[in-house]
Amino acid sequence: LESLPEEICQMKRLKILDVTHNQLTTLPRGIDRMTQLRQLYLSYNRLTCEAFAVEDMTSLPLQVLHLASNDLPDLPESFMAFQSSLEVLDVSYNALITLPEWLGQFERLSFLNIAHNRLRTITPALAGLTKL
Repeated sequence: LESLPEEICQMKRLKILDVTHNQLTTLPRGIDRMTQLRQLYLSYNRLTCEAFAVEDMTSLPLQVLHLASNDLPDLPESFMAFQSSLEVLDVSYNALITLPEWLGQFERLSFLNIAHNRLRTITPALAGLTKL
């Protein structure tokens, strides 16, 4: 699967979407209409930062986001939209060099997998994540 049809965004009651092990490089326009989406599994695709447009992610109340084994050199700023809801973040097996300081504001985050990246240091801001 190289892309998701935009019609999937009409599933406004969908709570879990698992599209792991595909060849996705983009997310469908209108994903912001999936206002009940709580868990999004996108591991083992070919997603880059460009796939996560700010206008397409801000209204998603995600609690779980799996992005292992993609092509992410850093975390997109659009992820800040999940600051008040995200509990689980898996970004293992990417090309991350640093973690953004704003990640330290994700107070509900209780699981963070950053294994197998190119990290040289961990931002001190993560010390504020008391649920980890």
